[in-house]
Amino acid sequence: MKIFPYQKMVIKHNKTEDEIYDVINNQVEPCKLFGSRTSTKLFCGTCNKASFRLRRIIKYRNSFLPIIHGEIHSKEVIITMKMHEAITIFMTIWLIGVTIGSLFTIFAIFFSPFRWDYLIVLSILPMGFLLIYFGFWKEVKIVEKELRKLIK
Repeated sequence: MKIFPYQKMVIKHNKTEDEIYDVINNQVEPCKLFGSRTSTKLFCGTCNKASFRLRRIIKYRNSFLPIIHGEIHSKEVIITMKMHEAITIFMTIWLIGVTIGSLFTIFAIFFSPFRWDYLIVLSILPMGFLLIYFGFWKEVKIVEKELRKLIK
């Protein structure tokens, strides 16, 4: 299991750069403020001849949805996926705070009588990592499959 929500991949192809641009651009619409739940396109964002910045269009809420940056080259497309910067900052601060709280709880376990609510505090840290795992990494697999299908 990867901890950091960052994925880089390279998709090799035998098409021209213009063909790749057309294939990707045909599946992209501009992002709307409140999303588009009725779209037939796969992605929203921007796409030009050399690069693109996309997000998958979904019919549900997911703050951990990967932001897709891509560079179109003559024989390959380089794709980087990461969480939105605001979510990354929030989760970093939140996980640091929960880690400190967990360390204090572990310290308290050794120097005071055991209480069942200690287990609740200690379970919050793995829950944060599970949120990132299921929210981000599951979406990365879906995006990777869709992009490979489009580009190949």
